[in-house]
Amino acid sequence: MKRFLVFTAMLCLFAGSAMAAENLFGLTQRGPNVAVKNMLGFLPHVVSDNSTAQVVQDESFIVLDNTSALTVGIADVDPGQIVVITQADNGTAGHTVSLPAGMTFNGTTVNATFNSENETLIFMGIADDRVAIIENIGAVGFE
Repeated sequence: MKRFLVFTAMLCLFAGSAMAAENLFGLTQRGPNVAVKNMLGFLPHVVSDNSTAQVVQDESFIVLDNTSALTVGIADVDPGQIVVITQADNGTAGHTVSLPAGMTFNGTTVNATFNSENETLIFMGIADDRVAIIENIGAVGFE
């Protein structure tokens, strides 16, 4: 098993441009940062445009990257889906990430606010109307 994992990691690292636009699941990256991926082949969906609210769909790794406030809506979180959201910039303006209508983080709140570099929120869909927070790294706020 260990050899298989090492081989898979090496395949991801050495595949080069053939895998630059798709992750291991064959999903095309829609964000601007196509060249960056982790060892498992997941590509981050980078949100950096603050001129309008952004809606993110079918993404599990979201990077917030703008020193001005960003407003991001997540279109859907399926039960069993794990989502990682992290703030890459050092801005303190407060990025707001909203769950879809009818879905909450803890039964009452629908918005998460990121206002510090490296703040990260990891959660998983547990029902059609709720997610469970796995880890809140930093001090991601909820409202």
